[in-house]
Amino acid sequence: MSPELLHYLASGISILFGAIGAGIGLGIAGSGVQESMTRQFTGNLASFRAMVIGLALIESGAIIALVTALLILIGRYDSISYELAIAELSIGIAIGVAAISISFASSFLPVSICSTRSAR
Repeated sequence: MSPELLHYLASGISILFGAIGAGIGLGIAGSGVQESMTRQFTGNLASFRAMVIGLALIESGAIIALVTALLILIGRYDSISYELAIAELSIGIAIGVAAISISFASSFLPVSICSTRSAR
């Protein structure tokens, strides 16, 4: 593999993992909020507010992955060595995994808020 390929692969992996994490997190949060809204009709506005705040937290993981990928892409290098390409690849993987965990962990915030509101 050429170092240039690893350079672009690093940013792609970061974006890929960030998007997967955001998609999973949005799905978990959306299903939990929908379930709580169907259980109690009167608390829809409060559940919606909690959902919007939770979705913003979930998207923060994808935004971190996007910023990291852009920083990897626009870095000024005269020549890309294998060591630099492997370092960029490991940065992309690490930030991508962190974005997955941020999005997944943040998805339980709106679910728990809405489930306690619907239990009242």
